[in-house]
Amino acid sequence: KPFVKWAGGKRQLLGELEKNIPNKFGTYFEPFLGGGAVMFHMLSKNPNLKCHVSDLNSDLILAYIAIRDKVDELIESLEDHSKKYQKNSNHYYYDVRESEPTSQIEKVSRFIFLNKTCFNGLYRVNSKGKFNVPLGRYTNPNIVNKQNLQVVSKILQSEKIKISCRDFGSIIKDAKKGDFVY
Repeated sequence: KPFVKWAGGKRQLLGELEKNIPNKFGTYFEPFLGGGAVMFHMLSKNPNLKCHVSDLNSDLILAYIAIRDKVDELIESLEDHSKKYQKNSNHYYYDVRESEPTSQIEKVSRFIFLNKTCFNGLYRVNSKGKFNVPLGRYTNPNIVNKQNLQVVSKILQSEKIKISCRDFGSIIKDAKKGDFVY
């Protein structure tokens, strides 16, 4: 299942969407990946599905790549965020929100931490590109879903899944007759 909450997520619509998915097709293309609910659903039905998925949000795509390639390091960093958040959630949240990590793991850990603790899991930046969503009202947010992250990592390691940070117009140009674009 998705490792982030995402505005416009399709998890609750999967039953309806499934009615419109063709029975046979070549490669699956998803140019607005977001949380990946549709992709994960499709892969649960067909683990050998060839997928080309993308999103223009580079922080999100970096998260998919880090989960695929360095999930244990990411889990360790998220566990550290979780411990510190429990001590003083308000202060810690805004400190992390203002931080500008440089390593891949810390960037992704910050991204997931903010997604799990901010208001409604929104991803919003101001005109300067700074994340600016306020702290959500959660009593015990699930910052580290270790089991799900490990499962997602294994799924994403398939050579049949291509993840990229691209504009939707450029990825759909790769689709051929018989492919399925959602």
